[in-house]
Amino acid sequence: AAVVAVVIAPSAAAQALWEVHGDCRLVDRCVASAGYPLFNYGNLQSCMITALSAGTIEVLYFDTEAGFDQLGVLALTYDGTAGPHGVALAFGDALSWTSDSSVTRPGW
Repeated sequence: AAVVAVVIAPSAAAQALWEVHGDCRLVDRCVASAGYPLFNYGNLQSCMITALSAGTIEVLYFDTEAGFDQLGVLALTYDGTAGPHGVALAFGDALSWTSDSSVTRPGW
């Protein structure tokens, strides 16, 4: 699906992508934390991501500060190295990203 090493990509059948507000970025058909893959994400970052089509999340890389810097997908939160791989999204489903004020990691 994705041609760059960014974590969250819609399934190959999905045409569009994501709407992103805040400290995340779009790369082709993928969304990533700020700085990934060259730098760690920053402190006190946040973003809201909306799926613009149905699909399944494909996690290519995920590494956040466990217990503190979290990606919320539907009713669950993901942190550490356990990303939301395989989670099915519908059009309009929202994801949220927040990092705290200390330790940073490579992100996703």
